[in-house]
Amino acid sequence: MSETVKAIEISRAAKAAVVLETAGLKKSYKMGNVTVEALKGVDISVRQGEFVSIIGPSGSGKSTLLNLIGCLDRPTGGRVLIDGVDVSQMSDGKLTDVRCRKIGYVFQKFYLLPFLTALENVELQARLAGLPDGKKKAAEALRLVGLGERMNHLPKEMSGGEQQRVAIARALVKSPAIILADEPTGNLDTKTGNLIMDVFRKLHEQGITVVMVTHNPELAARTDRIIKVRDGLIES
Repeated sequence: MSETVKAIEISRAAKAAVVLETAGLKKSYKMGNVTVEALKGVDISVRQGEFVSIIGPSGSGKSTLLNLIGCLDRPTGGRVLIDGVDVSQMSDGKLTDVRCRKIGYVFQKFYLLPFLTALENVELQARLAGLPDGKKKAAEALRLVGLGERMNHLPKEMSGGEQQRVAIARALVKSPAIILADEPTGNLDTKTGNLIMDVFRKLHEQGITVVMVTHNPELAARTDRIIKVRDGLIES
């Protein structure tokens, strides 16, 4: 992506509404008698339609941050706001509802059920989310990621890149406004990883907000904005 195009996209994003925000976000864990502070007071904001990467060394807190803004975990302190609503103290039921309605999650490991086809894996997510016409929506999501001809194949019959695209389709089937991806290319070779980045770029161009954790600075450079995390704090 050229610097001119990136500048235009950043300018457009700057005018958009904030969809994700943290304020003084903290997370600590007990390990025996030791308290480990994974996040020490993190403030970030992400606007609608941005493509943001979060990078940092192992143990920096980047995946913890993604889990908190994805409503997969609760903070020890501070707040997480999604579309201006504080989700930090919501009940488990309400958090599940937020995840179902607003967020699609893509993991480093594909987590596909091996005995289900690509279509059935994605359709299952649609049914769990209570969507009508789950099979139709699943097929549409698979076509969107370029797997229209592979949807009846089992995971073992697909390459790693294809399996990750199934996982992306599974996140997309709910039509979320936000996609969160935790090291989505970590188990893939460089060429396949670049293909997956192309998929995220296309989704971003369609107006979906994408926040991606990666350890790869070359992939991070392909996003609109980079948030660097170190020792539980925002470095830059």
